[in-house]
Amino acid sequence: MCNSSRRTAFTLIEVLVVVAIIALLIAILLPSLTRARDQARSAMCKANVRQIMLGTLMYVHDQKTLPGSQTVYYRNGLWPIARPTDLKRTLPVWDGAVQSYAGSGGKDSQLFKEDCPQRGSIFRYTRDRQIYVCPSERTGQPSDTPEGGDGNGRNSYSMNAYIAHKAPDKLYRPTRPAGWPVEGKDRNGQPVPSPQHNSLRWTDSQMFVLVEEHPYRNKNVNCEGNFNVTDEIVARHSILKRPRMSGATIIDPGLGRTNIGYLDGRSDSVLMPVRTMASDLFAQIGFPVLEGSECLDFLAVFLAKFK
Repeated sequence: MCNSSRRTAFTLIEVLVVVAIIALLIAILLPSLTRARDQARSAMCKANVRQIMLGTLMYVHDQKTLPGSQTVYYRNGLWPIARPTDLKRTLPVWDGAVQSYAGSGGKDSQLFKEDCPQRGSIFRYTRDRQIYVCPSERTGQPSDTPEGGDGNGRNSYSMNAYIAHKAPDKLYRPTRPAGWPVEGKDRNGQPVPSPQHNSLRWTDSQMFVLVEEHPYRNKNVNCEGNFNVTDEIVARHSILKRPRMSGATIIDPGLGRTNIGYLDGRSDSVLMPVRTMASDLFAQIGFPVLEGSECLDFLAVFLAKFK
């Protein structure tokens, strides 16, 4: 009897057809998968901010004041703060960064890792180093790019420098006829003048406490989680419009979302230009300053560029 042989191999055309179908499916699904991954990272970042804000409010409950920032000590000529060698000692600023750590390598880098964030004043309420780092942030050398570049792997967030060591019920701008002009821009690039009432008071839902600062401005270069009027926010989540550049000049900053924590404890994912100056954020609510004779010295340091 003759045994007829069966064909068991695929033809080249069949293989190419299968490969083409798989490639087509990947091309269709990849953007959706990328968006889903970015949304998941944004949600995790928002949850991080929420947890840190809860830790901050627990600190407020115990101490009757907001935690410290580097600006408070710098303004009074106490910066950098003397750093005790006892690693179990809590440091007086919220994130534990009490000196000008230089660069991302060598001795300063090791000191920075020892201090931030576990020696910060609110860490005993949070107890998790991972919540201080946005999942969208890579570790590496910083770059002054619109979408943020790489971070330091220790902290992605910064605290509003002007409300540190103040009781939440005393967050107000005192009377002064001239006001404190800080002009900014909204997300469409239109001017937003800061409210110029002689006296301003803020509700807990208005006052932002924690922001997702641009990695180049955050601890990679300045090595402190201190958000003042010369800093920047990075809106790198769910980007709706990519930044448009002409060489080193930003033609259009684009639009994305950034996570902000407010004094009422909530965190919010806010749509803003991918690269947003702090002055644009402060301009929306009015600029908080200190009471009494310290106001003029305070403004002289941080608002010189706006006079």
